[in-house]
Amino acid sequence: MPTAPSNLAASRGGIGEIALAWTNTETYETVEVYRSATPGSVVDDYELAEVVDGTTEAYTDTDRRDGERLYYRVAGVTNGTRSTLSNEADTVTRLPTPMDLAAAPGSTSIDVSWTTNHDAGWTRVEYRPSDVDTWTQGPTVDVDDDSTATLTGLRTGEEYKVRALAITEHLERVDGTLYVLAGETEPVVNDDSTEFYAQIVWEETGQLVIEDAATIGLTEI
Repeated sequence: MPTAPSNLAASRGGIGEIALAWTNTETYETVEVYRSATPGSVVDDYELAEVVDGTTEAYTDTDRRDGERLYYRVAGVTNGTRSTLSNEADTVTRLPTPMDLAAAPGSTSIDVSWTTNHDAGWTRVEYRPSDVDTWTQGPTVDVDDDSTATLTGLRTGEEYKVRALAITEHLERVDGTLYVLAGETEPVVNDDSTEFYAQIVWEETGQLVIEDAATIGLTEI
């Protein structure tokens, strides 16, 4: 039986992509790439994602849903015999933020709209008075529904901060913040309204990933 490939690692590629890299421990005829939405240990726990040439040590899995965590293993095949599986590697695909956040205030309510950029999960609207530090969760809207929501029960004449977050089971990302004065006919946008609030996500043991809406990329420390 061939020995298994080693050092499998998974990282985010472009939107909907996960990049895999591994080390072939011997010369194979082919390498089988296995994928699952949950952790696994044997071949039957996974689906066969791709078969690549035996000299290949990298593969990019494409057309995955946004903000989706996936688990991978690879195996080498020689003379029709498959090796044991490699170590398991996993990561989460990129999650684009909502964009074009807009607000239309009423006397005690604010109608919020945005452009949805992610293809899975939900968008959640949050708000808080500008002098309060804690965000209050407003409506959560399915990604396939209209990109609108209404905040109610607000106090006339009070300034609120409003933001929209893209959410999946594995990740949250936030758009910029609007400053809105309830009871006015137009949003009041402060000079610093383009500030972005970092989302800190523990993705793997020992890895801290800080994301913000200013860039699609990651900052790892």
